[in-house]
Order: sequence, then structure tokens, then C-alpha cells
Amino acid sequence: MNEKLFKRSPAFLNPELLSVKLTTLMTIGLLSCSIQQSFAQRIHIDTTKKPLKTVLKQIEEQSGYSFVYDAGIVENTAMIQISLDEDGIQAALSKLSKELNVEYKIVNKTITLTRIKEKEGTILLKGRVSIDDQDGKSPSYQAGVSVAIKGTNKVTSTNNIGEFSLEVPMEATIVVSYIGYKSREIPAKDIRKNLAIVLQKSMDYLDEVIVTAYGTKEARENQTGSAFTITRKDLDNRPAPRLDALLEGVVPGVEFNSQDGGTNSSARSRYSTRIRGEAATVGGITANEPLWVV
Repeated sequence: MNEKLFKRSPAFLNPELLSVKLTTLMTIGLLSCSIQQSFAQRIHIDTTKKPLKTVLKQIEEQSGYSFVYDAGIVENTAMIQISLDEDGIQAALSKLSKELNVEYKIVNKTITLTRIKEKEGTILLKGRVSIDDQDGKSPSYQAGVSVAIKGTNKVTSTNNIGEFSLEVPMEATIVVSYIGYKSREIPAKDIRKNLAIVLQKSMDYLDEVIVTAYGTKEARENQTGSAFTITRKDLDNRPAPRLDALLEGVVPGVEFNSQDGGTNSSARSRYSTRIRGEAATVGGITANEPLWVV
């Protein structure tokens, strides 16, 4: 009975069959390692602006994969500026596809790139905005720049490296604006997919805008209160022990008073600032004391 239970098949001990099985397992293991190594190959492309064909060729050389794509993809993006330092071909392709607005598919060692279909009569606009302070330095990429479709409520803003994307009708005009800089209007029909916009500083616009104490910006003509601008020249050669005392006689309606404790008092002098007299604000313990916002 025991002999039957532990008796082994002669075929299992056949050296030739055993050799075939081991060879098959080793081949599968090597193929698996090869595939994993290909996907984990580090892809590095520097940030220098270069032709798209050059970028694709560098990826081919570093990964061992080859690209197949429609000629229109290269024509629409002749030059590209992208930085890749990714672990594996998948991560590199994910970043590249977003930049080019394409889809990719990997079959064996071939990567196929296809354009993402857009809605009829619209384009997916991608761009980068920088600002020029006209101080001799190179323009810098700016976050928070407004990019809107003129005459609509559709608007987006740039990210922390100045990039934006917006689906725009072909007949529309986009308006790019940022506080303190000249706005730009660009017809969509004149726009390439990867747009570089530089906003120039506008000194005139700064004189037309007032930043209120609660953090909002308003045009001067829409401001219900009173605003007054003081320059450094206005304060030169004015002796005063305190900053607020410098404003007396310079800003209309501002009155500065010093109240000491008397000749026999050791108390420190107290100061008060009044704006437009006692009737300007609601009464109370600190009726007309201003709130200083720095």
C-alpha cells in the first residue's frame, strides 16, 4: 500500500524532459526580467529647447523602444522644451503625452503616438506666461495670471511655473492679464498650441489701482472712499520721532496729537491719530483711531 502511494512516475525522472522544463522556466524568467528592466530604464532629457524629433530619438536610444506617429504631431510641435528625469518609459511617456496633447500605446517594443481628438471648432490651447519687469533681467514665469475667453465667464489661471491650458473656440479671442502689467488679446486662429506669452510692466496701471485694507483691488474711479499717495520725496527733510507723525500736514484730513501726562507725571506720552475729525467714524472708545495695515 505504501509503495503505491510513494511510487514516482518514470517520466518525472526522465533527464531530457526535466531539462526541457527547466529551460522553459529560465526563458520565461529572463523575458520577465527583460521586460521589467525596459520599463524601469531611467529616461533623462535636459530642459534645453530642441526639435521634437530629437527628443523622441533620445528616448528611443535610452529605452530601446521605437516611436510610430503621425507627421502632423511633429509639424504642430516643431520645437519643445521639456525636462524628463523619470524612472521608466511609462513615466516619461505620461509626461510627454500631456505636453504634446497626445495618447500613447505600447505594443512589444513599439510606441504609437496619436493625437487626442478635439471638439469640432475648438482647440486645446496650452501655453506659458512670463512677466518682464524691464529691469534688465530675463522675464520670469508667473503664477496666477488670468487667461480668459473674451466676452465669456470662462477663465483659467497659470500654475506655479506659468503654465496653463484652456479649450478655446476657433473664432474666440483670449485675454491674458495680470495686475500691474499690460493685458494682451490674442485671436485663437493665430495661436499655435504651445504659446509663449510675455507681459510687459505697466506703470500707468499701478496708479489706477488701489489695494484696500481688506485685501481687494479696486479701480480708482470705483473707489467710494478717499485715497492719497505719498512718495518718499514728500517725506524727505521732515523731522519727526514717529512714522505716523510724518503724515501730519502731508495727507489731507489727518491730524496727529501728542498727549503727555503732565510735568510731574512719569507716564509715557500717548499719541493719537485722527482722520477727518471726530465725525468721520462711529463713536466709541477708539472712535477715530485708524487701523494700520503693513
